[in-house]
Amino acid sequence: MNRITRYFPALTLVLTAWTASASAQLVVGVESNAGNSFNAAVWRIDLSSGERTLLFPGGAGAIAVDDAGGRLFAANGTQLSLWNYGDGPAATLLGTVQRAGGNSLYITGMAFGGGRLFATTLASSQPTAQWLFEIDLTTLVATALPTTQGLSWIEAVSFDATSGLFYLQHDNGLLYTMDILGGGAPQIAGNIQFGPDGGAVGANGLYYVTYDDPQPMRVFDLTAGAYTPTGIWNPYYSGLDAAGAEWAPSLTAAPGPRVYCQPTPLTVSHLRTLHAGSPSASAGSGFTITHTQIPADSRVHPHFSLSGPASAPFFGGLRCVRVPVFRMPQTSGVSGAHVLDFNAYIASGANPGLIAGQTVWFQLATQTAAGSANDTFTLSAGLRFTILP
Repeated sequence: MNRITRYFPALTLVLTAWTASASAQLVVGVESNAGNSFNAAVWRIDLSSGERTLLFPGGAGAIAVDDAGGRLFAANGTQLSLWNYGDGPAATLLGTVQRAGGNSLYITGMAFGGGRLFATTLASSQPTAQWLFEIDLTTLVATALPTTQGLSWIEAVSFDATSGLFYLQHDNGLLYTMDILGGGAPQIAGNIQFGPDGGAVGANGLYYVTYDDPQPMRVFDLTAGAYTPTGIWNPYYSGLDAAGAEWAPSLTAAPGPRVYCQPTPLTVSHLRTLHAGSPSASAGSGFTITHTQIPADSRVHPHFSLSGPASAPFFGGLRCVRVPVFRMPQTSGVSGAHVLDFNAYIASGANPGLIAGQTVWFQLATQTAAGSANDTFTLSAGLRFTILP
């Protein structure tokens, strides 16, 4: 599925450094099941720098943010989880959301506003259809709210704290606003031209459109009623059926690794960068850097810099690390995924500059036989981290 190519063939694939305040933070994720659980996680995107920070692993087909309370809610199908700002890399599963009456509620969109958590689900298009619910966070019971307009497939809900309105994104491409707190009816606010999988409204007058696949996120200018010419690289690869997103202006990233720079675009994907554990000068193991979506039978070239980041053209992609570049041992015949324990490399003593306090800028280059013949590489995004004692 390559909807970006179909609808926006001239999309400029660049990592956008938006002119935004330091509080311009977006949270994104994708729904998951057993087939794609390896790729599912919730990420924070700093729209000023473009850096992507992994918050916690797990599915998130819908995301709601209580920014004043420092809470993030993630729904994966019928399951609701809670992550508090500043928590470690794990969310707390609250349980299954049940309709008043007993059946579970499959959540397609979710938003928090006025101290209340609201959700949408699939429904028929009749005026009396039950598609909008309020979730009681004590009991996890979802109560249907009265609506005068039936909306069959709302894929995302996002709360705009400035206006007090909720933005509802329909699968047919229409974008609505609704005064849920005041009991108002949905009002058409724009047409984003097609039905993506999620979205969030920012305090900067922009609406961020997300997908459950590796396509870059589109940015819709609500005032102009048109898309901006550039997209934002998403940090995940694929989801089951939905992609959550929400605005989180007060969410600051805890110290730790950051994904930055632009990976080489492939036909329907790009190399995905994951990490787990903490970089340490003494641990000997335990900080893994994983790349997925590696083309079949590739030779992989891990490399890093101790001097800083870069964004320089390099054999078909971007070199994200500044020279001088230190090259690590290559591996041939890789397909799909490559896992490297950087702590083990530190412990090997191969580079005496890898000491506590040193910041490292890391990148993976892969090359197929065809790439070798054409003298091109497929490059990952960059990963920045500082070595702990």
